[in-house]
Amino acid sequence: MRMQESVLIEVMPRRLGLVVPRGSFLLRTLAGHGLVLDGCGGLGQCRRCRVRWLSSPPQPTSAEVARMAVREIDAG
Repeated sequence: MRMQESVLIEVMPRRLGLVVPRGSFLLRTLAGHGLVLDGCGGLGQCRRCRVRWLSSPPQPTSAEVARMAVREIDAG
């Protein structure tokens, strides 16, 4: 049986490290640890939670490209 791949999320500025299964919804994961973003619908539109990939970032979606500066995308 194959183990599910996990990823490490570091929540800043609290420096809280969370290991979660790859593909987890960020908003649900944060809420499950008592970190709630008021007014967020979890669709990546409010831009209040930023994710920076430190290795192997996926290709950004067209919606992400439209909302982010090139330097942000280049930084992961």
